[in-house]
Amino acid sequence: MDRTAPHSAPHPMVKPLPLRLHALSEPVVALVLIAAPFLLGFADIDAARNVSVAFGVLVALQAAATRWRWSLVKLVPLGVHAMTDTLLGSLLFAAPFLLEYHDDSTAAWIVHVVVGSGLIASAWATDWRTRDRALPPSRAGLAR
Repeated sequence: MDRTAPHSAPHPMVKPLPLRLHALSEPVVALVLIAAPFLLGFADIDAARNVSVAFGVLVALQAAATRWRWSLVKLVPLGVHAMTDTLLGSLLFAAPFLLEYHDDSTAAWIVHVVVGSGLIASAWATDWRTRDRALPPSRAGLAR
């Protein structure tokens, strides 16, 4: 006998990446992007360096402004953060080819393609519905 109600919806797909891990990884991703041109020798390629540093700063700013426990300012909703990670990842992935620095530095395009792919994958694999969210704005000031 099937005990499922006829109007019940199937369970959504389980996402393997907890929000906490996603949130804690973002400062690391930002630091990797900002430091990569100087550590991997593509700081002299203007487009590659500028893309890497700019995207690192964007990832850091978004992490600091997302509505989750570890942010400085709780402005960006989690859904917007997920969409922005996908957009940033796509642009970072495409940047070496669109800006034509893929032939100038193997390290630059590998870093940008790998980190861009990682941003997309983490956005899609994160469980954005987790209970590990920031306190509501009315109580957020009390928790600090």
